[in-house]
Amino acid sequence: MLMSQSAFSKKVDRSRQYINKLVKNGTIPGYGDKKEVKYSEASQILEDMKDPTRDAQREANAERRQSPSLMDVSGSYDSVADMTDAEKVEQQKLQEKLKEKQREAESLSADTENIDIEKLNISQLNAAILRQELRIRTAKADDSENAVISIEEVERKMYEAGRIMRDTISGFAARLSAVSAAESDPHKSFMLLKAEENRMLKVINQELSNEC
Repeated sequence: MLMSQSAFSKKVDRSRQYINKLVKNGTIPGYGDKKEVKYSEASQILEDMKDPTRDAQREANAERRQSPSLMDVSGSYDSVADMTDAEKVEQQKLQEKLKEKQREAESLSADTENIDIEKLNISQLNAAILRQELRIRTAKADDSENAVISIEEVERKMYEAGRIMRDTISGFAARLSAVSAAESDPHKSFMLLKAEENRMLKVINQELSNEC
């Protein structure tokens, strides 16, 4: 349970300044711009601090928390040089597909995004294609004589879309936790997670296209 530093300090009968100092130096992890702490986690750390034999472990934990995480380095591998040959081929295919969708949208007088396709990565391209396909379907519906859709049909479509996204994303952590934990190289771990993210986006894109 997250709570403010002030509320936590009162609950454990410590000064606000003391708790803030522990958060700043990494002894207690901070959340939400380090303004909040997890009660169970912070309480255990304070309890451990009563035992001097745990000093070495606390120092190791503090150092680990201050080290760059996968999220911190996730923007460090955006260049084409970091992509595999298969990813480069996939990127080119998606670029062409997005351009095709934009041309189709323009023929229907539908909106298109003003974006630099060449600078989009695979995840961004999949997302952009999905958004463009939604605009195309909307434009076609507007031009159709049967454009009126019942509320029940809209609700069914929304439910199916939610189910598809839930079923695709569910189990993501379980599928990759062991592999990611065993990989000591942050770059390789990032690429594993990125590949799974791209796979899920492709599945969601395809399933939603089939459903609609």
